[in-house]
Amino acid sequence: MNIPSKKNPAGPKLSNKNISEDNYEVSEFSDADDNENENELLESDDSENNLTLFSKFETSENVNDGSGNYKLPEKIKINVVSPLEYFNWLGIFCSCILCALLFFDGSFGSHKHGHYHPPQTQLLHYLPYSIAAFFFFAFAAWKTDIYYVLNTREKKVYYHFKFFFYESVTPFLTCDNILAIGVTGEEYNSQKEKWWSYKICMVAKNGEIIDFGNSQKEACALLNAQAKGLARLFQCKFAECPGASYLRVKPVRNSFDVYFGSKNFFEGINRKTLPIIITVTIIVITIIYSLVKSW
Repeated sequence: MNIPSKKNPAGPKLSNKNISEDNYEVSEFSDADDNENENELLESDDSENNLTLFSKFETSENVNDGSGNYKLPEKIKINVVSPLEYFNWLGIFCSCILCALLFFDGSFGSHKHGHYHPPQTQLLHYLPYSIAAFFFFAFAAWKTDIYYVLNTREKKVYYHFKFFFYESVTPFLTCDNILAIGVTGEEYNSQKEKWWSYKICMVAKNGEIIDFGNSQKEACALLNAQAKGLARLFQCKFAECPGASYLRVKPVRNSFDVYFGSKNFFEGINRKTLPIIITVTIIVITIIYSLVKSW
């Protein structure tokens, strides 16, 4: 069944052909099994070393060899940069800028509007706080580790979350929760060039688009092959990205339709990114207000 596309009238290749349920039995999603797998992943301190990076192999060439055997490692690590990690790096950047401003204005003064202003030594009293903020965000970035664990034997996806000294592995998705797997693009522009980056994403049956890996520049064909292999593994539909387009979903009756088209600004805002956007906005406004007031 093809999915209509605004850019491609024939639609992207969305198919679950060559997926045979006889090749393997889909295990049921039971709490008892999940607890055992969580403990298994957390028991060993070097459990991450036992995971195979998803980018190390071509999935579509390993998933189906025609005999029902799946030549994949049992546990595959899929790295993803989360909003929390972006927030940590933003905190490091902002605290560095604040440290520099407090130090130079408090020690050497500043030139504003063509006039020299003597050092404001009272600003140095706030320097230890900004330095502490820098070390806090740096330590937080070091102690944050978020990724997915794909268990190919169970056909399940687990979510690994580590922040400071808290660590957990929780069930995330199963075959029954996935509507389609595909590749979506993101356009970037600079003064010298324009390019597209692509990443694999999963479409849940509730219509949510879930990033399933980090972006790679001009890697549409490679990621399409990997996404196709994942679709075979999870027995779901595969949405092949035609290139230079965004994967979109829209409600259709009691389900969702997957297609490729343009993207508007508000699509990137959801319940996960909204708190980060609000926090970053408050920090930026506070810094701008402090700079304007000091002038």
